[in-house]
Amino acid sequence: MKVSLAFLAAVLAVGMCATVQQLIHHEVVYLYSTDKDMTVDHCATKCNALFDLIAGHDEDRTDKICHYECSCQKNNSCRQITNTHHRTTTAAAPAPATA
Repeated sequence: MKVSLAFLAAVLAVGMCATVQQLIHHEVVYLYSTDKDMTVDHCATKCNALFDLIAGHDEDRTDKICHYECSCQKNNSCRQITNTHHRTTTAAAPAPATA
């Protein structure tokens, strides 16, 4: 049971990572939309204040994501955040010939 809970927690943590990065990405877009001349350091400071977390290791992660997003958006060098869930479809079988 403990192993199952640990596995579930790990899966949820990985899934939430993309969500947090997307949230930070959108906040940084907004920060730059309000002040296009903002420096990367000032942006990172504002972003860090928005995501001020109690758990130390989580705070370090959000600080790094904030700095990355502020830097790449200022320099137009961001890698696109993509959804890892892909739906696939298959073509329908051709209709049988009628005589």
